[in-house]
Amino acid sequence: MLAYPAQAEVPVVRALLFFSPSCPHCHKVITEGLPPLLEKYPDQLRIVGIDTYTEQGHELYEAIVNRYQIPPERLGVPTMLVGETVLV
Repeated sequence: MLAYPAQAEVPVVRALLFFSPSCPHCHKVITEGLPPLLEKYPDQLRIVGIDTYTEQGHELYEAIVNRYQIPPERLGVPTMLVGETVLV
């Protein structure tokens, strides 16, 4: 029987990024904030962008707002959901 060394699993962080194409803050996060993180952690960071301008994206955003009880003063994009943590 051959024995192989245990392969260390690399933890992967999965996130949802809610954005709007017309939002300048979203544009800055997408073009300036995220690229260095994705470059530094290419195998450890997975971010799915969700356009809140689309009907499906808006519905999913509303579901997240309700699920995590985001207060009215914190509503808006960009919003990122990482696990159970909401970043606005």
